[in-house]
Amino acid sequence: MTKSLFTNTIDIAAPIDTVQHWLIQPTALPRWNPDVSQVTPLDSQTWDLTRTKTALNQQEQLVLTTTPDSVTYTSTGGRLAYQLEFTLSTTPTGTLVQEKLTPQSSFPGLALMAPVAKQAFHHNLQLLQQLCLTA
Repeated sequence: MTKSLFTNTIDIAAPIDTVQHWLIQPTALPRWNPDVSQVTPLDSQTWDLTRTKTALNQQEQLVLTTTPDSVTYTSTGGRLAYQLEFTLSTTPTGTLVQEKLTPQSSFPGLALMAPVAKQAFHHNLQLLQQLCLTA
């Protein structure tokens, strides 16, 4: 599968370096994604994630890749494999973050879940925004 399930955007009044700082630290995920309860490093680019709340992926492995203007999380090991790409661009007020979720496997009813997932992921972006402004 290569078609994205949804895209979210948010403008964060902080420089790209600040936003990228939080995105490239999976151990900081619980600070802006409250459903993630535990992050365990496996090596320098791979982490195990655990959620305490009911979720499509209660547990998953996350691989982190970066470029100067993007951060990508590739998830495997859960019921849905996916890529979550954050593209960062400079704006006059800070950083525009575009978040795109692309399933890497099929899952029955995924299209029906997309609006709820999009809203939940956008809420997490709002928490990331607050973290970038206050931490």
